[in-house]
Amino acid sequence: MITGGNIANVERIKVVTIETTPKTYVIETATDLGFTPAVSAGAEQELRVKNTVLGTLRTEDIVKGYDITFTDSLLHTQILALVDGGAVTGTPGETGETYTAPVAGSPVSRTKFDLHAYTSDRDTDGEAIGYHDWMFPACKGKPVKGSVKDGEFANVPYEIASRPANGVSPMTMQRIEALPSTTTT
Repeated sequence: MITGGNIANVERIKVVTIETTPKTYVIETATDLGFTPAVSAGAEQELRVKNTVLGTLRTEDIVKGYDITFTDSLLHTQILALVDGGAVTGTPGETGETYTAPVAGSPVSRTKFDLHAYTSDRDTDGEAIGYHDWMFPACKGKPVKGSVKDGEFANVPYEIASRPANGVSPMTMQRIEALPSTTTT
């Protein structure tokens, strides 16, 4: 018999930029996470003569990376800028803070980052007995979408593409005992 654990909650999202001096951002207000493989589809070709298959050439699907989505209940302008490709001026969270999106009609240079999504394994009493660190390397954001309605709080949905270099695993999951530090740099 094999053993396993459950997967519960989006406990934390950590983003580490891939640049000379990496920056780390930690979010504890994400409410959902999804990831779908980006696949280079394989093919199948049959050699058929009349009513008989004489051979098959088959190539397997190949995973190139993952398309990741997560929703944040708060507006974190540093994450908005990283994913959307714009810039933040002023002090985050204070009056005067400004996010400026990329210039329309121009190429966007987005910073690559590694994304860590932390989920928990819960016991029957509801307490966490372990955590999972889902790591997606070489991520780049996509333009951010949004919607706001009267009388409701808005969420910020993010779309991200993880496309690592050839020979690099597109996703790892490691079971860990405790969540890592929440230090943001």
